[in-house]
Amino acid sequence: MFSKTCGNRRHTYKTLVTIALALTLAVSFSSCSKTPPSTVNSNADVAGRVIGYVAGTVSAAFAGRYGTAREYQTAAAMSADLRLGAIDCAITDAESAAAIVSSSGGLRVLSEPLYALDLRVASQTEYPDLKLAIGGAITALRDAGTLAALHKHYFANGAAVSIPTPSGDGTLTLALPATPYPPYVSYEGGEPSGFAVDVARLICAKLGVALEIESFPDAKLLDTVRLGRESYFAMCWEFGAEEDASRAVYSVPYATLELFVVTRK
Repeated sequence: MFSKTCGNRRHTYKTLVTIALALTLAVSFSSCSKTPPSTVNSNADVAGRVIGYVAGTVSAAFAGRYGTAREYQTAAAMSADLRLGAIDCAITDAESAAAIVSSSGGLRVLSEPLYALDLRVASQTEYPDLKLAIGGAITALRDAGTLAALHKHYFANGAAVSIPTPSGDGTLTLALPATPYPPYVSYEGGEPSGFAVDVARLICAKLGVALEIESFPDAKLLDTVRLGRESYFAMCWEFGAEEDASRAVYSVPYATLELFVVTRK
């Protein structure tokens, strides 16, 4: 009788310990997996934070300007770290930001862009007629809806746009940054491609001239335009300072670059 009672008590004790341990682990797991509070609730909060970006995207050129940049190979890995609090926020284009939020619970996109800049074509100051011709081609392509369709293709998985091979009596030379900035500029198999490259092809086709493409170190693009042949032009997104204005003239915008902040709710 005594032995049986002790056995029952030991069994009950084991059961209680097992239940208590399970509850402890459940609480601990819940605590660890819970999304921490957001440390970035406005664009002003981004300064000095740990900022994620996906390698090989244009965000790579900007993340380090605002805080400590952390590179990720995929948006999924970046989103996971953001939810866990390993980074404070992430920056990316509008379409990618929307895709991240729709596939990742607990995240949101700040309503105003962190960075916005019109993208223009730079050409030599000594040849204003080239600027006007390029601007006229951009306007025609925009009015026809071609630029919007091309942007949708690259940034929102829209249908492909037919890009004619530029040809004609004259030739324009596109100066590209040697650093890839997908989806604007890429070098797949060594061949330049991307949104900005296709816009350049469309412009030259509209003007009835052939297109040559050469790559240069990023910092030398505008000097290449200024000091190179009359035919040089560049698809720029960094300009506006006085020294840049003295080195080139700029067309009407062919697109707008916007980067948004993804943060925790």
